[in-house]
Amino acid sequence: MKKRISAIILCAIIMCTITIALAGCSRNPQKYSGENSNDGVDVDLTSMNETMLSAELNNIKENPDDYLGKTIKINGDYFPSYDQANNKYYHSVITKSDPNNCCTEGILFSRNENYKYPEDYPAEGSKIEMTGLLKKAEEQGYFYPYLETDEIKELR
Repeated sequence: MKKRISAIILCAIIMCTITIALAGCSRNPQKYSGENSNDGVDVDLTSMNETMLSAELNNIKENPDDYLGKTIKINGDYFPSYDQANNKYYHSVITKSDPNNCCTEGILFSRNENYKYPEDYPAEGSKIEMTGLLKKAEEQGYFYPYLETDEIKELR
């Protein structure tokens, strides 16, 4: 009798675990800041804890096609970098994905050609918040996701 009850309890625990795991597995990005919001944001990374932020950024990088055309909001530190081979500046917003700052992540962004670097960009290392449309670029046979934005807000 005890073995039967233990087996039933074990099966119930396994079924609950599978149900919870499957409920969290979605291939469709969701809006995290509230379904009734009228701000036009599809994925709000600013409202996520460090674990969710890291997972969502990895998902965006691994499955960018699932996010193409989605409006994404993110905050973090602004960092430009210059690629001499392409004679081009790349701009990124870097987020903290753990309390010890050992694992930073981020995403590239671009602005239209009317914005010139450095005069139309924040100072390097500035805390920023931006909303942009996720797109995908290709350079030298390598595809990568980036946010196209005209809206960058410096945070204090």
